[in-house]
Formats: sequence, structure tokens, C-alpha cells
Amino acid sequence: MTKTTGPKIPFQMEMTFTHGEPREIWAGVQRIVAPNSGPLTQNGTNTYLLGTTSFAVIDPGPDDQTHLDAILNTLAGRPLTHIFVSHTHKDHSPLAKPLQEKTGALILAHAQISKDRGTRVKSSEPLRQDFVDLDFAPDHALSDGDIIEGKEWALK
Repeated sequence: MTKTTGPKIPFQMEMTFTHGEPREIWAGVQRIVAPNSGPLTQNGTNTYLLGTTSFAVIDPGPDDQTHLDAILNTLAGRPLTHIFVSHTHKDHSPLAKPLQEKTGALILAHAQISKDRGTRVKSSEPLRQDFVDLDFAPDHALSDGDIIEGKEWALK
């Protein structure tokens, strides 16, 4: 038997959104959909903000000024402390560095992401270089089981 903590978030098949506008999908969890609709991104990349007075962002999204502005407008001057990146596709990680430059937040990603960049992703592989952010590097590499806590949130 596995012990879980915190509320169970229901799985939803429907999605209501407007590009660039935050929508609360659970108490303390907002989603902003990036304006990069396409065959691989469907409606656009989902960026999640955790918190209400101090924030973490999960998957900041593509290098897009309007999406960066939407995130910063949602923060409304409140602190962003952590930027989590789930993987380095160009629709998920490139906005991490510009967001960090505006907020000072720490960029975190699983240790395997950094390791794979040097072994599996070669700049000579044209298909991969079109989809993978070869410039991504986290400030802190996460390992399985790590628990990162903010003022109003925790992620494992």
C-alpha cells in the first residue's frame, strides 16, 4: 500500500482556456497555455504555476515574449522561486532562462536531462536538434525521490 499526501486531483478530459490567460485548475494551481498550437503541442504548451503568494513554475514553455509576459503578469510582482523543467523539447524549456533573468528563480530538472544532452542528443542529429533545446542547463539537478518545497507547495 502506498501512502499519498495532499488532495487527489481529478483527471480531466476537457480543457477550457484562452492563450496567455491564467486559469485556476485547482486551489493554488494555475495553467497558462502558450500560443504555440500545432500537431505536437495540440492547443499549446501547458505552463503551470504553483502557489498564491510565492510561486514555482513547471515547464515555462517556448521562447515566446507574449508567453513570458503572461507568466510575469500572472505573478504580478510576487516572487517566483523555482522553475521546474520536465524535459528539453523546445516547447517546454527555452523560456526557463529568460524567466530566470526576470525573476531570479532557480532552474531545476531531473539529473538525467543533463546527462542525456551529452550522450543521446548530438547536434549532428538534425531531427533532434529541431525539437531539443541543446542550450538547456539547470542550476540544480534533481534525483528520484527529491522533495522540493516552497512556501505553499511541495513537489516530489
